[in-house]
Amino acid sequence: MTSTDDFQKFEAFCKKYKVPEVAADLKEAFIVFRQTDKNKDGSLDMEEIKKLGLSEKSNKEIIAAGGADGKITLAELIKFIFLPNVEEKWKKIFKEANTDHNDTIGPDEMEGYLKKCGFEMADVECAIAVIETYDTNEDKRLSINEFLKYITHDFDALVDTLSDSTSKK
Repeated sequence: MTSTDDFQKFEAFCKKYKVPEVAADLKEAFIVFRQTDKNKDGSLDMEEIKKLGLSEKSNKEIIAAGGADGKITLAELIKFIFLPNVEEKWKKIFKEANTDHNDTIGPDEMEGYLKKCGFEMADVECAIAVIETYDTNEDKRLSINEFLKYITHDFDALVDTLSDSTSKK
């Protein structure tokens, strides 16, 4: 798979989840990562991270988030720097989907959200299936945290796909 294919998947994901501006930011992060990863091993060490122009404190936090090897992958970099901003946008989407304003999304609200995202064939049964998959407290509704797990599950898989393509030579 080419990086162009990867970006098309990201763009489709971002459009589907109503955050199209995310695709441009991710593409820029990918390009910067590829340019900074001088040895093309699919990760950045501390010397490469310093070239990103972040503060020393941020550099150390990024390395700590990356793990014991002292390196960070594209996925880890995006999740550290980028995901908090994206989550704020998804929280806004949650509030829009939560039409009865009770801080949870039920089957009818999930069905409406899925249709808004372009799932034309979405029905209550489909919505219930999504809810059952991510409803950790088994109240048959999604809280904000459960909704974020639903959204970020796909996002994490796509970030990992992009990260895998950074190690291709």
